[in-house]
Amino acid sequence: MVGFHWTKIHPAGPAPGGPLAQGRTPVGEVYVLGVDPAEQGTGLGRALTLLGLHYLRDRGLGEVMLYVEESNVAAIKLYESMGFSRAATDVMYGRGT
Repeated sequence: MVGFHWTKIHPAGPAPGGPLAQGRTPVGEVYVLGVDPAEQGTGLGRALTLLGLHYLRDRGLGEVMLYVEESNVAAIKLYESMGFSRAATDVMYGRGT
């Protein structure tokens, strides 16, 4: 296997991600995208993501969310080039004051 894409559909109302999905229609999620390092840069990640987005759209979803680590610059670049924008930033660890 050289790549895979896993989507999720969150029902309307409170959902993982909090306020983004509350009180709205169901929301799709780009849950996991994996590409073999030897295949990175070939367009496989974009193709897999587009397949997942089409799958979600075909189920009537007009909104999609995803989470990506800030250190994953390649993924951020891919998602931004596909029209995604930053909605929130989560911090797991911070320097105490």
